[in-house]
Amino acid sequence: MYNPLCEPIFDLLLEQKTFKIHSLYDALQNRGVVATQDDNPQRDLFKKNFLIMNALFQLRAQLQQEGWSLLISTLNIELLPSSELTLSAADPLEAYYTDWTNFDTSEAEINALFEQFWQNMAFQQQKLRTEISLDTIHSSWSLPTPLTHRALQKRWRALALEFHPDRASGDVGIFQRLEHEYQQLKAFVANLDN
Repeated sequence: MYNPLCEPIFDLLLEQKTFKIHSLYDALQNRGVVATQDDNPQRDLFKKNFLIMNALFQLRAQLQQEGWSLLISTLNIELLPSSELTLSAADPLEAYYTDWTNFDTSEAEINALFEQFWQNMAFQQQKLRTEISLDTIHSSWSLPTPLTHRALQKRWRALALEFHPDRASGDVGIFQRLEHEYQQLKAFVANLDN
């Protein structure tokens, strides 16, 4: 079944080669081409998103024949010359969004999908914060690579002596921050050892 959003999306991609899914949705809304799909706001949002993703995958198939690639992920859409992108054989998003039976997903299933999406996003954000935090700490502590428990312990002792509140050069705030960072680094090193 041909999706009428293919043409407006293609026009937008010609004007601007890269979109986030929400900015593409906004651009389509501004052009007045995304109609209300359901009285229930959550199902309406789901169905609009489904139509946009379905159109993107249909458009990708058409563009491949013309030497272009369309990168489609949950957060990023980008039009590229075919030579800049190699597609994997199986794309679970494509399989889901090209199956029209998924368009009439029940409210309970939509709630479960939204819950799963937000849990995945929270997990990814926490993972990113942890990775950034550990990289920053590792750098600010001037730790060697690869990091060992012995090297970490030695550096902690030097910093603790320098900033301990009982010393003239001590600082309670810095010492508490260092102590917290040390606990994070200890946990990180313990995971490396396992």
